[in-house]
Amino acid sequence: MFLSQSGFLPENDGVLLESDADIETIRINVANAAVRAGAFLPDLINNSIIQYTKSHSISDTISVLNSNLDLNIHRLDLNYSIIRYLVWAIPTFGFMGTVIGIANALGRMDINKFMGATAEKVLIFREITADLGFAFGTTIVALALSAILVF
Repeated sequence: MFLSQSGFLPENDGVLLESDADIETIRINVANAAVRAGAFLPDLINNSIIQYTKSHSISDTISVLNSNLDLNIHRLDLNYSIIRYLVWAIPTFGFMGTVIGIANALGRMDINKFMGATAEKVLIFREITADLGFAFGTTIVALALSAILVF
């Protein structure tokens, strides 16, 4: 809803709010709307009017307005935290599946089936696959712990 269509504030460009009664009327209207709908804009207007009424300072009122905007942005950001986690987690789980698949494939490899396999080659191959298996195992642990911590 656009500000000019909301009816919370005067809609004419040249209108100045000169009396406290004018400001209080606006505050009551937006306070009722904010309670009724939990709306963002009426809440901002209400808090700004309350601050201005108490301090009669435009800079203090702007500070309160900016603080309220920051809080509302943070609340909105919190609403999307699960979606952000899922966007992060899906590729992470895919990578975990890749690592598990490669580790399992390395574990099933048998050097004895290759031509010309000597005892020395078999030993070297087993050491290499054991080291790769360890590396992939630690990667899986790290990815799983990362998924838990990010959640």
